[in-house]
Amino acid sequence: MKSGAIGVIDDRDRKITFSRSDDEGKTWSQPVQMSEPHVHTGRQHDSAIVTSSGRIVVPVYRQIGRREMVPEQKHFVNLALKGDEWMRVGSHDFEPVPELSWVYYSDDEGQTWHRNANGEMMVTLDYEAGGNFSAEEPVAVEYAPEHLLMLYRTPLGRLFQSWSSDDGTNWTLPRPSTLSASRAPAALKRIPGSDDLLVVWNQASGDEIQRGLQRHRLSAAISQNGGASWKMHKNIVCIDEDDRSYVEPSPVRYYRSARFSPRLPASHCWAIYPAVIISKGRVIISYYEVRNRPLEGNETRPAMIVLPIEFFYKKGTSMPAKK
Repeated sequence: MKSGAIGVIDDRDRKITFSRSDDEGKTWSQPVQMSEPHVHTGRQHDSAIVTSSGRIVVPVYRQIGRREMVPEQKHFVNLALKGDEWMRVGSHDFEPVPELSWVYYSDDEGQTWHRNANGEMMVTLDYEAGGNFSAEEPVAVEYAPEHLLMLYRTPLGRLFQSWSSDDGTNWTLPRPSTLSASRAPAALKRIPGSDDLLVVWNQASGDEIQRGLQRHRLSAAISQNGGASWKMHKNIVCIDEDDRSYVEPSPVRYYRSARFSPRLPASHCWAIYPAVIISKGRVIISYYEVRNRPLEGNETRPAMIVLPIEFFYKKGTSMPAKK
């Protein structure tokens, strides 16, 4: 934080709390409850940010309703064959639980907390005439003093985005970005020493999502105008035959994998929940690989790749060697 203290956000026990340390982590304050129950932060590391003013901004989200799958829904899952084994490729399908996002902020280094002034964010197409949809697992970044960008996971084939011009107090309605995406969260960072933004996310077309290929490609892109546009697309991990580094955005509508998707590529696995740390000219990307996702159990393992910042600006689309 601006004073040099360290803050920790914790969302265990279905509530979000904040603790601070003024002695480099040797001792910690008693947790301060930030939120009402049943609110979550994003699963990414470093989802809270400290802006140039010293304000702490914490993106959060919650669901409306119950997520448990009732007995008659157990058969309504999205399946695909990998080899001779059925695997589940969809998630959160047939569950009537819209999700809303907002931020908490603190101007006194975590002693007191406030919600953003203009309420929760969700996607409304054509100002509700086209329906309402979830905007979930938000991540935020400051790209200029008091100017913030927030990205949301949605089921609409794109990452959606909002802007704040008053340090996170108010936000615009979520609008579609040009980033084709499955229903999966992104990692978002400002590159030190510049106003450039780096996003790492699961890039996928609407057609790929419907074929069960939802988190098979982990990509990166750069914005040099506060998220208005994205360029210099790169693949970080691409684990099937299609290694496109840029996927043309699909029309904005609801996408999910088919009831019985076509066979998956033999090399298929998922790369999920990326997290990004930028330090000393290097970009450290951690994520989870999910292999052989059968109906019973997963093989999930952490993975990491370290790249120089220059990689994301170079021409060409070749993927780095995994480390």
